[in-house]
Amino acid sequence: MSFSSEVKTELACVLPENDCCREAQQHAHEMFSRRTEPIYDRLFIKECCVYAFLRGAFLAVGSVTDPKKDYHLEFASPHQQLCRDLLALMEGLGLNPKYMTRKGSGIVYFKESEQIEDLLTMMSATNSSLEIMGVKILKNIRNKANRVTNCETANITKTVDAASLQLEMIEIIYRKAGLDSLPPELREIALERMNNPDMSLRELGEQLSPPLSRSGVNHRLARLKKIADELRGIK
Repeated sequence: MSFSSEVKTELACVLPENDCCREAQQHAHEMFSRRTEPIYDRLFIKECCVYAFLRGAFLAVGSVTDPKKDYHLEFASPHQQLCRDLLALMEGLGLNPKYMTRKGSGIVYFKESEQIEDLLTMMSATNSSLEIMGVKILKNIRNKANRVTNCETANITKTVDAASLQLEMIEIIYRKAGLDSLPPELREIALERMNNPDMSLRELGEQLSPPLSRSGVNHRLARLKKIADELRGIK
């Protein structure tokens, strides 16, 4: 069963609160199914009658996309003026529907998940509204996890690439002059990098005696690069 069918099944099980709600719901279903007259204010004795009317309209011409795929709820009818009246009715409830035409039919639709949740709740499709909220929470969790993973992957890649360049310049110094030619503090950082190629600058600094900050490690590595460039004849 599609999500749209599940929503309609839930709505079909809702018992109108009183006679005026039952009349409003039935009238909406008949109006959108067969008739074209405008929406009359006399149908709405109470606010609950408005909600019942929306429920009847959705049962007649409404549909909603599975929230796992997209957020989209619409009312579609060949009676365009009736759709415009429905648009105005929803706006009076504080909702913000959009309107368009498709193959000669009027379409009143929502794309924002919060608006869809509010409308479903008004129509008493509470379980369906809660299901959309649950799907949205899971999407947000997955998106956040993916952003964290992508960020961590990017940082790891950056660290590995930087370490490879540092090992390359240390190898140049080793082959052309030997590490013993370096001042003690530079020889220490060179040896630590060779022994710990996967460490970040912060972790590398913690291995030194005394420990150095990330900027301190970066400064020493910059000095090593300058020595390596001079040995290669790069100014």
